[in-house]
Amino acid sequence: MSADLDDLFTALGRHSDALPPPGVADARRRGAARRRNRALAAAAAVLLVLAGAGVVTWQRRHAEPILPATTPARIRGMTPVGEPLRLPAGETWTAPLVAGGSGYAISGSTDGRVHAFDLATGARTWTSEPIAGPAGIALSATPAAVVVQQPTGLVFLDPRTGARLWELTRAPRDLLQLHTGVLARFDRDTGTIEAYDVRTGARLWAVTAGDERPVTITGMRTAPGGDEPGFTSDPLAAHTADRVRPFTDDRLIELTEKGRVRIRDIRTGKVRTTVQAQRARPDYAIGYEGTVYTFWRGDDGSARISATGTDPGAGPSRVVYREEYPDGPSFADFYPCGAGTVCVYERRPTGASPEISDTYLLRIDAIGGRVLWEAPARWALEGSTMRVGRAAPAAPTDSIVSTGTVNEAPTTAVLGAGGRLLAREEGAGGIVNDGNVLVLVGDAARAVSTIDGRTTDLGTVPEISGRCDGNADHLTCPTGSELWTWKFER
Repeated sequence: MSADLDDLFTALGRHSDALPPPGVADARRRGAARRRNRALAAAAAVLLVLAGAGVVTWQRRHAEPILPATTPARIRGMTPVGEPLRLPAGETWTAPLVAGGSGYAISGSTDGRVHAFDLATGARTWTSEPIAGPAGIALSATPAAVVVQQPTGLVFLDPRTGARLWELTRAPRDLLQLHTGVLARFDRDTGTIEAYDVRTGARLWAVTAGDERPVTITGMRTAPGGDEPGFTSDPLAAHTADRVRPFTDDRLIELTEKGRVRIRDIRTGKVRTTVQAQRARPDYAIGYEGTVYTFWRGDDGSARISATGTDPGAGPSRVVYREEYPDGPSFADFYPCGAGTVCVYERRPTGASPEISDTYLLRIDAIGGRVLWEAPARWALEGSTMRVGRAAPAAPTDSIVSTGTVNEAPTTAVLGAGGRLLAREEGAGGIVNDGNVLVLVGDAARAVSTIDGRTTDLGTVPEISGRCDGNADHLTCPTGSELWTWKFER
């Protein structure tokens, strides 16, 4: 299951949430007006949605320059898959999710139903019974179950039929971690950790707090799934994420009150390793490719990032970034960006006033703390929130994609080897695969190559009313009462 477009879809959701969802008729009128104004400038393919009729035509133009072949192959077009899924007037689609060869989405707001459809044909395969819950209900999926997230608990559905398998009630302070086959729950009030089979709901194991109480749990992410948006300690909390990718690695990370990193086998609960970490914020840990990253903010305002290896012979825990506030640059954000490397956003004063600063992105060796490269990050100015895509160590350009904001508008930067800026687009974007980035600029879709930075206009899309989702081959987006799916052409 791919998580490669998480940054795009999270950014789209963040910016669309700032406005009330448009009505379908209004969306079509505005979209049609924009398309009329842009018709003469349309490039390789133009998607025309005829207002009121729902008829789709796909027009190709032949003036597009011939671009060189790349490996992976570059995206050259987007083709609609079948007809959009339609709801009765007044109903809207939410929480679209792409998992394997299937897509899922929720209709309604208070008593929503989950709908499944085939990505290859666009045909609906099943619709669940109503699942009561507030708006903000969300979806996850594993090969064993489709997981409906609610603030008070989770509902597990059969991915083949939509039948209800089992339910889990959660307390407000519970932390949950979703693995492809196991759900781990940490009760912060008692210190108990327990695990359940995702398919059957059977409790697999449980451990009590003991002499060294845990303070948080998280999963070990691995490429290409390591770009979980925000790396939240509790990604299954309905108020922090509306779509969660389950992790596949069997290592469950436990940070204890004594500052130790304990690794358990999520299937059995047995402890594999225990390593003393640097002093860290007790509720914050990120696991990526065998390394656990923790963060500490001192009383004096200074910040430290530490890396703790969990494999035998990994060596001691070490500080890989240190901010000496207020005498130097100030720390802004960080995320793992490849095996054994961590990326840090840093603000550097540019004038007499510390409020005037430039933002830089540093890529740091997590073993020795050496800065591998640094690059200006002017797409992340003015203290805006930053959603960062994954670094792909196996990619030809070792690319990094970042979506931030400039003057409150989403901006996507594509960086190549050494932090060189390959492209910058004014829109929300994310990695499709190791060679391609998709950017939505208004109602236009654009592909950017991570190999040479060249762009390809893919045409226009209907006005999107919420977050999209996708993988290396497909994209699905809600447009009010319609749910569209496209296939990327290469």
